[in-house]
Amino acid sequence: MAQCSYVLMYVMLCKLVHNRMNTGTAPYDNDDDDDDDTPPSFATLSDDIQLMIASFHLPLDLLNVACVSNQFRGLNVDRIWKERCSERWKEWPRYRMSSSRISYLESKLPNTCWKQRFLWVEKDVVRTTLDQEEFESLGWYFNFTPSAGGRGDETLTRCIFRNGLLHLARLEYPPMPYRLDNVNSSQQRLIILPFPSHNIQRIDEDKEWLITNENVTFVSCGDEGELRFKMRGFRQNISFMHIREVPF
Repeated sequence: MAQCSYVLMYVMLCKLVHNRMNTGTAPYDNDDDDDDDTPPSFATLSDDIQLMIASFHLPLDLLNVACVSNQFRGLNVDRIWKERCSERWKEWPRYRMSSSRISYLESKLPNTCWKQRFLWVEKDVVRTTLDQEEFESLGWYFNFTPSAGGRGDETLTRCIFRNGLLHLARLEYPPMPYRLDNVNSSQQRLIILPFPSHNIQRIDEDKEWLITNENVTFVSCGDEGELRFKMRGFRQNISFMHIREVPF
């Protein structure tokens, strides 16, 4: 549906350009005063009109046009890429555009444009391994599966991984040592002895981390604590929730 809307806007804009040309207010750069009914190419349009057309493009379109047009590559489309980033990330709480997120990107990717940041995030959201520092920097939710005594929202709680220990204070468990084991370059497991190992993956819907075994589920969350995951009996009856407080 979005692609159709962009195509329709593009066609309407092209008609507008053509009409303006026919009324003597052509929005393109042409120093030749001779009459010529040949429609101008994209390269002869003014920068403002080219940018207006580019603003309707989806990310893949922007990348493809830049591959074949020297004129387009010379345009400053950073504002357009920033808009595409905001649209792309809005359903991913961890990546959603905010002042703190922008500060993080500026620190993580200094001296980069929004196109480079967009492409970096596209790779980051499919990454399936993380180091201990990142792992412990994340917020986490925990719940038992129904077969292990989980009761949806009633047993849902926050937990913390810190200094090599898992803290589940609200459940009155003592801190438990954990480690991350690399199965291969793209697969990890969470080990919390003496329990069965846990698989680590990403959630397609919001790109959060999901850690599971047959008895428990851990789901990561951003700074605001937004939670959407509802599978494996994790939650019930609510579309999303926030639990801001930490267990200690």
